[in-house]
Parts: sequence; C-alpha cells; structure tokens
Amino acid sequence: MNDMNSIFSDLSIEANEEDNSEPGVFIKARKPVYFTEHNLKDYELFSIITLKRCKNISAFKIPIF
Repeated sequence: MNDMNSIFSDLSIEANEEDNSEPGVFIKARKPVYFTEHNLKDYELFSIITLKRCKNISAFKIPIF
C-alpha cells in the first residue's frame, strides 16, 4: 500500500485498502484543483519476480518466474 501512496501522492487519497480476496489494492483518489503531476521516473516498485525493488525487469527473467 505504501507504493500506492507514493504513486498517487499528487492526488488526494480518500481510501487505500488491501484486497482480502486476491493480491492487490483498492485506491480511491481525487485530482486536486491545483494538480501538479509528480515525476516517478526514478521510483522503484517491489517486483514479485525479482523479490526486490526495481525500475525494470529484463524479458529473460519473466519466463523463469
């Protein structure tokens, strides 16, 4: 859920909940009147393929997963 808070930090987050039936997250957010998009170019997400934070996953790692 922390990734969702970071990714949508330029919005007003009203709800952020884990999905109890499947892996995932629900998020409810609104775009503020004075919206400024945050640059996520250098943000690293947690990958279930590499089991660590990363920006890119090489194509050869996906079939191994």
